[in-house]
Amino acid sequence: MLVAWLNQAEGPLRDRVLSLQAELREIEALLPRVRSDHAWLQRGRGTTAKREETSFRYHDDVAELDRRLSAINEKLMAADKAFFLRVQYDLAADVWRPAMLADAKGEWTTTVEGQTISEADAVRALIGLHLVDKLRNLGQCTACQSWYFVTKSHKKFCSEECRVQSYPKAPGFNARKAEIQRLWRERERIKAEAALRKARRK
Repeated sequence: MLVAWLNQAEGPLRDRVLSLQAELREIEALLPRVRSDHAWLQRGRGTTAKREETSFRYHDDVAELDRRLSAINEKLMAADKAFFLRVQYDLAADVWRPAMLADAKGEWTTTVEGQTISEADAVRALIGLHLVDKLRNLGQCTACQSWYFVTKSHKKFCSEECRVQSYPKAPGFNARKAEIQRLWRERERIKAEAALRKARRK
């Protein structure tokens, strides 16, 4: 649903959701250290200096996490009152606690394959990916710029067609193509010479 919505929506709607995606990715990048420091401090090990250093960093990171979440919540509440979202991270339980109220008026919607999907629906799906640590699986095709779910981390294209079409535009493509052709001609020359020598021996 989210991929289809992103590929259909335009202008401020899509920009707002993509901005949220970027901010959630930044939060995801911060969370591993917060979790690690929290677990380390809970074990009560290390020197006093190390514990103080880790504690200061941990509290700074938690404050930054709260600041980012507050900014997201404020931005979503101000989004033309189409919907509001409240999301909190319970560090002790290591769980997200989201809540959303969709737009009762049905504003900010787009039609995807005959189904009407609102911006709130797209954001709900985006938050859902974030909650299960799958936000990184949402990718944008290098060739056609459409959105798709990434199945492998190195994948850059949404389809085989886009992958093939992108080759001529890639840096060094002509040089690689010329080298491949040169090697092919060299192999063909060697095979022809070998066949000629074999024929002469008969």
